Amino acid sequence: MTRTSVLLSVLAALALPGCGDDSARPTTHAPARTQTAGAEQAARPAPEPDAGEAPAPTPSGPVTVTIRLVVGGRSVAGHVEILDENGSKVAEGDAGSALTVQSGVYSIVGKINDEHVLVDKPQRQIDMVELTPGAPRTESIEFAIARVRFVVRVRGRPTPGARITLMRPGTTDHVAEFQAGTEHIMISAGRYEADVRAGAMVTHVRGIALMDGGTQDIPIDVQ
Repeated sequence: MTRTSVLLSVLAALALPGCGDDSARPTTHAPARTQTAGAEQAARPAPEPDAGEAPAPTPSGPVTVTIRLVVGGRSVAGHVEILDENGSKVAEGDAGSALTVQSGVYSIVGKINDEHVLVDKPQRQIDMVELTPGAPRTESIEFAIARVRFVVRVRGRPTPGARITLMRPGTTDHVAEFQAGTEHIMISAGRYEADVRAGAMVTHVRGIALMDGGTQDIPIDVQ
């Protein structure tokens, strides 16, 4: 091949597309990947938690309840009341009688009216008693009691005619007043103070503790 032929071949090769300068090549760009997965996940609402089974509704309707007052293990006479959550009286009657109220949460109150049952004629209240419809209900209010005899001695000599006035510690409110003697009386257990009157003398006595269920003699010496 002559020199002229070789030169023509080289020039022809350079003129072909894709040969020589790379800048003449067309540039192909890959399509941009759209980042939508995260946005879709954020837009998707979170699943609601499983609330489980709904609680059964509390039964409602009238309730018949009998309230007993119990002293020393036996039912006694007295007065009873049923109070709503605001303290308003919704029913009342004699102890042992049937009372009817709407279902709900109540306080029940019992009061001893007879001093021969308990000399101090106490009252007790029980709160947060839930009454629901169904069979008739019986609720009991029990009173803690003591059997006590006060023995008053003036200068060492028994004085059965002395008067005893009981009061709660730190108060002047009279709880009960009776005559000292040989009989035991029934009274609410607890702590008391007393004024003891023997003739013209009055002696104040502190720290009297009457035990629940016990039978006690309380000696009081007046000088």
